[in-house]
Amino acid sequence: MTKRLLGWIGFLACVVMAAYYPVRFQQAVPPPGRLPAHQTYQAAVGRVLPDRIAQKASEMELSGYIIPVGPQQVTGLDHVTEDVNLALSHYPGWQVCVAPAVRDRMMKRAEQRFAKWGRMGIAREAARLMDRQKAMAFDVKYSAEMTWGWNGANTRPKSGPEARPDTGPDTGPELRAGVPKGSISNHSINDMHLTVTVNSEIDQARLFDVKVTFAHPETLARMTERLAADLAAYSFLENRARMGTTALYVLAGLAAVFGLSLLIKDQVRRSRDKAHKQYLLAQIETREDLINEGHYVAAAELAESYLAHFPHDTQIKAFLNRLYDFTNQDPQKAQAAFVALKKLQRRLASAAGGTSAATAGSIRLSDEEKEKLAPLLPYHPELENSFQQLIEMDDAALRQRTANATEALAQVTATLATGDIETALDQLRPLSETYADVPAVADMAGRLTKPGPTVFQLVPKAGGPLLEVIVKDRVAIGQALGSLSPAGQAMNQGSVNQPANQPDIRIPDRRVSRNHAVIFQKAGKIGVADENSANGTFVDGKPVEDAVFLAHGSLLTLGKVIDFTCSLYETPEGNATGLVLTGLNRHLVIVWSRLCFDLTADRIICPGTRITLGSSSGIVLAASNGIANLIRIGDRIELDGRIYHVEA
Repeated sequence: MTKRLLGWIGFLACVVMAAYYPVRFQQAVPPPGRLPAHQTYQAAVGRVLPDRIAQKASEMELSGYIIPVGPQQVTGLDHVTEDVNLALSHYPGWQVCVAPAVRDRMMKRAEQRFAKWGRMGIAREAARLMDRQKAMAFDVKYSAEMTWGWNGANTRPKSGPEARPDTGPDTGPELRAGVPKGSISNHSINDMHLTVTVNSEIDQARLFDVKVTFAHPETLARMTERLAADLAAYSFLENRARMGTTALYVLAGLAAVFGLSLLIKDQVRRSRDKAHKQYLLAQIETREDLINEGHYVAAAELAESYLAHFPHDTQIKAFLNRLYDFTNQDPQKAQAAFVALKKLQRRLASAAGGTSAATAGSIRLSDEEKEKLAPLLPYHPELENSFQQLIEMDDAALRQRTANATEALAQVTATLATGDIETALDQLRPLSETYADVPAVADMAGRLTKPGPTVFQLVPKAGGPLLEVIVKDRVAIGQALGSLSPAGQAMNQGSVNQPANQPDIRIPDRRVSRNHAVIFQKAGKIGVADENSANGTFVDGKPVEDAVFLAHGSLLTLGKVIDFTCSLYETPEGNATGLVLTGLNRHLVIVWSRLCFDLTADRIICPGTRITLGSSSGIVLAASNGIANLIRIGDRIELDGRIYHVEA
């Protein structure tokens, strides 16, 4: 509404601006196309004045010398004296001679020239000139005088040599020009008069007067400028009026087009409104079907649109009120609640066949779903019942799933307790896929997918032997780096053949080389090889030249002085999977896949049955008494009734 009002105001403003110059042009008075009747100064003194003087002098039959008018200063007419004398000389009956004042000056000038010419020897010519001038001066019959002034009531004409235009405070340039201020009028602008009087010098009487009028040059120039300015202003106003008229025509055309478009739009709206009413009459019958299908928003919009055209239909009013009451005044949320209800009912129907793990997983509501459904419960009476029913079934299914997962996980734990890690992993894979949401299963899966340490110690909390466990396919034996002198350490670290890393089994004795020997498993057998040690490696007193396989009870000697008793663990198939080296008050436990042993107060008995160490796929476990412990540095485990800490 505001935009439309602003548009109309802008349109009216354009109309007013476009009509301004045409209206002003209609009220304007056009200036005349030319100046009013006037006579120029040149025509007055160059044609009219000589003709009139000649006519008067000819009628009176005048002849002889005449004294011309004397010099006068007239503002804007500096040559008036010469022009009047030229007019006098136009009559051939007399000769214009100099005035008395001029004559005196000429005589004085002649005397000066006579004195000069006398010295030059030409006094006779000067005397003749003086005689001629004197004769001319004494033969004058007539004299002429000139008077001039301004015409009009606003000026005060003066005459005589001292005549000047009035420059007082009451007569400005316009008054001196004889034309009132304002626009140009059509009356004559001949505002000056010039009168030439011819007198008889013999009778001392006035013979005749000749008067001419003309326009002062300043007045003519001023009026020409004013006429040009008035014509320019009138032309500017005419052009603007023409542009304004064109703009009015354009605006009128736009208004006509706009009005026509409004008429067409109104007719289209009426036709569309009629068709819409007929459509609503047909569609309003489907309102109950919309409600039954949960389309509350569409039903409300249909009823409101219907009432906009048929506001007195009480039946539809009652229907709309019931709809708002049923949807708790929010059809949109009620519609969302209806959709959520249908989804819950489908879940309940799918769960009606049983409470298997698969079914329980399909009906379970996630925390995000619960958060979305909670605000919709007040908008449909059946939604809350279905929601609570599904929650209860969800809890029951979750309890059943947890029980099933715990039972299946117990089987995995039992398998781990036997040291069979591969079988336990095979059992855990489908279990982790089915019961990924059970925390115990997720924890077990996480522990079995993280590799354990390869070298660690089992430190007893109170009594019992310390176990040094090595889980590697190839175990290096050598001198502990700390047992060497600083120079020896630097030499070993800087040697190309001696890496800086410590061996797996470190012996703090100088008789043991840095890389002394290596223990390995090959084809189900456990062997030892010497690494070019300085003091050699021996098995049952015999030096190891290349590689020697160990047997249960073999004596491994390093450098002829350090003895380790070998205890092998073999599978029923005869494959050795673990080795225990006992010596130097140390128990070195090497595990390839599995090692079973027993613990006494101060020694390890291998093979045994009470304790199992296993390794597979990077996972290390220790099991005893049916309890499996996945090894992690820092854990606290129980083996055969003793508490051990796992340390690096």
